[in-house]
Amino acid sequence: MSEEGIGSVGNYLKPGLAVSLQEESGEPLAATIEALSPRSISLKFARPTPEPSFQSGDRVWMKYWDEGATVYRWETRVAEIQGAENQKVVLSISNKEVLVQRRKSYRIRLQIPFSLTVVDAVETKLIGAKAPECATKDVSVAGLAFNTDLSLEVGDKLALCLKLDPSQQVNAVGWVVRSEPSKREEYQHGVIITKRTNFVAVNFLQLNAEEQNQLLRFLRSKMSE
Repeated sequence: MSEEGIGSVGNYLKPGLAVSLQEESGEPLAATIEALSPRSISLKFARPTPEPSFQSGDRVWMKYWDEGATVYRWETRVAEIQGAENQKVVLSISNKEVLVQRRKSYRIRLQIPFSLTVVDAVETKLIGAKAPECATKDVSVAGLAFNTDLSLEVGDKLALCLKLDPSQQVNAVGWVVRSEPSKREEYQHGVIITKRTNFVAVNFLQLNAEEQNQLLRFLRSKMSE
């Protein structure tokens, strides 16, 4: 994977996109873009926080994964924290170009078994809930999609463990960027039953380089089968 400077914020971002914000040594935080201008960007955190996550003047890296698994990173400064629950932030954009990390991308329709634990959720009673037997509908190094009976909402944070094969697993933290009602059909005692479920798409917030490469190699091998 190579990193290069190219383009500007307006070439890649638009309101409604999911991004992550992170100080140099901090934990990435999920946010959604609300507005853009040539010199600033306004975002809303997935969760309100009693205390501000950042302070005015902090240097913050903003990261966005596209569907092709290319990573775009911008160096920004916190200009303002807004809202009674510190849920909005305005970032000033430096003159520096976006850093782009390109890698050969594989997004394929594939069932990979995985388990999940809800780390944070809009519906607080879901926090700590586990789903030990899930399966992806499609997957890439940027994220995955699946069906679940859990009533997950956009912004919910999940700890995931993908079981690539009996000797390989990949651990990641992701957040829900899409959740919509769906249906699936099951055979029960010779009768087709229609069950209501939720289709959920997750973007990875935390997936270290070694496990990214491990997942990429696995997807590449599946593509060649």
